[in-house]
Amino acid sequence: MDELIDQYTSGVRGLDRYRRSLDRADPNQDDEARTVSGMLNDMRYALDWMRRVRRPGSRKGAENINQGDEVICRI
Repeated sequence: MDELIDQYTSGVRGLDRYRRSLDRADPNQDDEARTVSGMLNDMRYALDWMRRVRRPGSRKGAENINQGDEVICRI
């Protein structure tokens, strides 16, 4: 897992450098910058999940849920 975290961290740094190098005045590059920003958000979310070993923003981890609770899922 540590190797994957290192790879994602390196990828985030590279994408961030690329995004900052784009010229926002050019409409094509501005669109590219928005796309890259979305990719950066996704990668940072995944990194947060990997580092914390739980979904980002979750206040209660799965390990803290009562084992006897019945879960009902209706579709």
